[in-house]
Amino acid sequence: MSWRRVHLCTGILERRQHILLVASRYPNHASALWNLPGPDTFNPTILKNEKKCLIAPYVKNITIFKCPADQRNGLYSGTDPSLRGKVVPAARSLSMNQGVGTIDPAFDAHPESRDHDGVPRLPVNGPWLNGHGNHRRNQPYATFGRTTDFNRVSASQIFLTLDESPRSINDAAFGVSAVVAMWVDFPANFHNHACGFSFCDAHGEVHKWRTGALNIPNDTPLTPGVAPNNADWIWLKDHATVRAQ
Repeated sequence: MSWRRVHLCTGILERRQHILLVASRYPNHASALWNLPGPDTFNPTILKNEKKCLIAPYVKNITIFKCPADQRNGLYSGTDPSLRGKVVPAARSLSMNQGVGTIDPAFDAHPESRDHDGVPRLPVNGPWLNGHGNHRRNQPYATFGRTTDFNRVSASQIFLTLDESPRSINDAAFGVSAVVAMWVDFPANFHNHACGFSFCDAHGEVHKWRTGALNIPNDTPLTPGVAPNNADWIWLKDHATVRAQ
C-alpha cells in the first residue's frame, strides 16, 4: 500500500496539520447536526496542492482520499476552469488518527496558534485522547511518530486512517477519546454499517459496527455521549492508542 511507502519507509509517520488536508470545514463542534458542507467539500483540486497536502507529490489519483461508497455530490468550488459549474463528488472521506504522526516544534509549543516552524520530528500529542482536548504525548496515552514508537503495541493494532462520517468530517485529524466515553469525531458506516480502516503496518480492513450507536439518521442531532460499555467505542479507542504509563 502507498501509505506504507509514504509514512513508514522513512521511520517517521509524518503528519503536519494538513497532510490529509482540510477539505471539509465546519463552524465548530457546537453545531448540532454537523451536516453543512464546508467551502472545500467539493474542491478536489486542493488535494493536488503540495502546500496543503504534503503527500500530493506521491499521489497519482486523488480519488484514494474518498471512499466510493460516500455518495455526496455538489457543485465544484475550486479554481480549475474546466470544472466550474459542474457537479463533482466530495473531495474526501478519509481522516487520519490524531494520535499518529509528527509535528514541528512551533506547533507543539503553541497548537492554538496553528503556527508552523521547523522540521516535524516530534510525535503528535493526540489532544483528544484524554477527552478534554489538552492531552500531551505519552501522558498517559501513547502517540506514534516513528516506527520505533510501537514498543507497547503492534503497529497492526493501531489505525492510521479511516472513513469519517460526512456529518463530522472537518479537519484532517480524527479525534478519539480513550478515557471519557464520548465520540470526538464520528466514524462512517458506508458499508452496511461498517467502516474502512488502514492500519500502521499497512494492512486494511472493513470493520463492522456491533451496536446502533453510529447508525444515526441525517435529521437527528449528533450527540458525543456514549455508554462506557459500548462495544464500538471500546473497539475504536483500543485501536487508536495504548496507555504509555
